Amino acid sequence: MHLQILPILLSLIHLITALPQQTPCPSTPHPTLPQYRLAYHTYCTRHFTPSRFLVPNEKLVFTYSLTDARGRPVFWVLSAVWEQGGFLGGGSMEAGVEACLEWFGRGEGECVEREGGMGVRGWKGKRGGVRVEARRRGG
Repeated sequence: MHLQILPILLSLIHLITALPQQTPCPSTPHPTLPQYRLAYHTYCTRHFTPSRFLVPNEKLVFTYSLTDARGRPVFWVLSAVWEQGGFLGGGSMEAGVEACLEWFGRGEGECVEREGGMGVRGWKGKRGGVRVEARRRGG
């Protein structure tokens, strides 16, 4: 009898591993991972094509209507800001689509339920850096 159960258990394990993975944010009010990806791809291609000059401490903010895991609408804010930090040289920083996609793509696994929604941080350069944010509107 024990030998008969083994093939059944192995087939169940195979089925379970073949199931699609849950999104990092399965409950409301967070968008699903595909919805988040769609939003940041839209943000980057619309606002960083072919490239854009970021001025220090000036946020580039847009809101997108997405869908959460239960199929309900959720308004999601995406923003990028160049924070110079201690570097006081002024000027601007040129950034393109690929850099923008990298900044927001790093946050895909950072979706956690906490006040303020999904926290996504960008890279930090030697002379300041770009901070990106993705959060629920009103959060």
